[in-house]
Amino acid sequence: MTPVEAVEYLSSDEYDWKVSRNNFREFSSNSQSDEAYELLKVLLSDFSNSKNHRVPLAIKWLGDDRALPLLIELIKDPKTQGYRSTLINAVSGFNPYEHIELFVELLVSGSHDVVRECANVIDNLDGDIADEVLLRCIDKLTLAKDECLVPDKKNIILYILSLFDENTECEFDSSIYEYE
Repeated sequence: MTPVEAVEYLSSDEYDWKVSRNNFREFSSNSQSDEAYELLKVLLSDFSNSKNHRVPLAIKWLGDDRALPLLIELIKDPKTQGYRSTLINAVSGFNPYEHIELFVELLVSGSHDVVRECANVIDNLDGDIADEVLLRCIDKLTLAKDECLVPDKKNIILYILSLFDENTECEFDSSIYEYE
């Protein structure tokens, strides 16, 4: 399948995510990566089109780091609020540690699916986080933990807080928010 065919396949009625995942992973390891990325980037610019809701996952499977700034901007865009968990899931294919404050904010304020996706992203970050950023995240999570009335969300907040603050104790199975 060519990149053009693979991108067209994303909106077909016969869509199968496993076939699509395999196609885009194959492109990531060959010379078709640039063509696939450019095609996906065009679709991502019109993400409000409901047919394009599979594009972020294709970008995740392609693994092109150039997509991260585009995905972050879409996550921040109020028009994509209904697709935010899909966009955050796509970001989990990268290592967006420099955007940790965004994911902490969304974890605190987001819907159930957004909370789970943000927790997954935060839990898998790898990188040095500046002390002042880490302290802001701890403060936000501590306040959210004290104000949260939803038990599942409070447990996730506690778990993420325990990753940042060794004084926070939490017995929590992080597999609650993990997906294939």
